[in-house]
Amino acid sequence: MDHPSIEYSVCTARDTGEMTRLLAEVFSGAEPPTVAVGLTSPEFESFVQLLCPAVIADGLTIVARRSDTGEMIGALLTEDFGTAPPDGVSNLSHKFDPVFDILGQLDAE
Repeated sequence: MDHPSIEYSVCTARDTGEMTRLLAEVFSGAEPPTVAVGLTSPEFESFVQLLCPAVIADGLTIVARRSDTGEMIGALLTEDFGTAPPDGVSNLSHKFDPVFDILGQLDAE
């Protein structure tokens, strides 16, 4: 069985909508802390959208696409969570509070 190859590239502004939807779907459906607090895909999308300007500026986030269809099948979002949160984070769902608390505790250690 032939498997399509995967093409990797640095995330650009053109990729952010698709990447945001993909990450929101995966995290809201399978990532333990996100599932535990009941974050929905749209709520997680709002979070990723806040990160996108810095992600594009940093040029460190990688996306993976099927070479035969161009469909995005993965993303490695790189964000320094030790820096100040992006503007608008206080407007996110209160469900993020426990997740941010965990991240803060990890950063403190």
